[in-house]
Amino acid sequence: MKYGELNLGQIEAIVNKLGGMEGVQQFLSGTLVVAKTTAFALLERVGIVNLSDIGKFVSREHFTIDNKEVKIAWIGDNFRNNFLSKVEEAQAKTTLCISKLKKSSLDALIMIELGSVTETTLANIWQMFKKQPNGESGKLLIDGHANIFYVCDAKGVFWAVRVYWDGDGWDVNALSVEDSDGWCGGNLVFSRNS
Repeated sequence: MKYGELNLGQIEAIVNKLGGMEGVQQFLSGTLVVAKTTAFALLERVGIVNLSDIGKFVSREHFTIDNKEVKIAWIGDNFRNNFLSKVEEAQAKTTLCISKLKKSSLDALIMIELGSVTETTLANIWQMFKKQPNGESGKLLIDGHANIFYVCDAKGVFWAVRVYWDGDGWDVNALSVEDSDGWCGGNLVFSRNS
């Protein structure tokens, strides 16, 4: 036997992992493939936030510097050019997952780790702002670190929308997910919970 160091207990454990004798037969015939799983390496889940339903969301009516509801200090050109004309349909209540970036990373790797729950909306960002309109403590970081939301523009292109409190108000900008600068550890990433 090529692997004589295996004992019967280990062989039984392998059979069990494959789903019993039927799984062994499928594995040997090539119809069952064993894939290596990767543990989440970049993100540490630190919380969730429940958001209520919201009606049709017209971006330019909310993301303005002179807004009375939320103190917005600055809006970047990429956000202005790609999102102010966006209108989102009414959205049902949802739960966002909040994850802390454990180490520096590029958007592509973060998005791969998030998978199918990557996309959030402008309405989600607005609802988060409404919970901390003047930079109060809450789920959004207010210490200068970025709060990152992955949002599609009207053409379906993903952008990393970065919001952070600068002391005078919220700064909002959109960065290409192909940006080579990446993000520092300590920033928060918001995604759908399911």
